[in-house]
Amino acid sequence: MCRCLRIQPSGFYAWQKSPRSQRARDDARQTELIRQAWNDSGNCRDNAVAETFFSSLKRERIRRRTYKTREEARQDVFDSIEMSPPLPRKRIRSGMLSPVEF
Repeated sequence: MCRCLRIQPSGFYAWQKSPRSQRARDDARQTELIRQAWNDSGNCRDNAVAETFFSSLKRERIRRRTYKTREEARQDVFDSIEMSPPLPRKRIRSGMLSPVEF
């Protein structure tokens, strides 16, 4: 590395041990703030939509029935997703009214 930069090894290692500049510290702080913001919910990696879907599926279909075979359960889940029209769901915020009634 020192040969490529054409500097003495002692100068290179002294530079590595020197304290970081104010700008480098600010950049590291900004990077950490961005990382924290991305870890909060609502970012593109958040899977809240999938979690809501599977929660609704379990609540509305799976927990209300007892299946004799795995194939029967798979077929019922498939039918509920693909075959039936979407039901208007009641929301707590709207006073448990469906979207049509609201």
